Amino acid sequence: MLSELGSHPGLAGNLLFVWDPDSTVVKYDFQGAVPARGYWSAAAIVHLWSTCEAVADTFNWNDWTNHEARPIYEGLAMAEALKRYQAQRQV
Repeated sequence: MLSELGSHPGLAGNLLFVWDPDSTVVKYDFQGAVPARGYWSAAAIVHLWSTCEAVADTFNWNDWTNHEARPIYEGLAMAEALKRYQAQRQV
C-alpha cells in the first residue's frame, strides 16, 4: 500500500498521512506523520494476513499458517500503532 503511494506522487499520500479531518488542513511537512504511517502499515498487514488465511484454507496450508506464520503476525506491534495513532488524533 505504501509502495503504491510512493510510486504515484501527488496528494494521496498527504491525505492519508497528514490531513487533519477536523480542520480540513493538509500539511506538507509530514511532521507528526509517524503514528499515521504506523497505523496504515498495520492496516496493510491485517489485509495481507487475511489474504494469507484465505489462501491457506484453499490450498490446505493451515498447519504452516497456524504454526509458523501466525506467531510472526501476532508478534507485530499493530496494537501499539493503533494506540499511538488514536493518541495523536486526540491532541
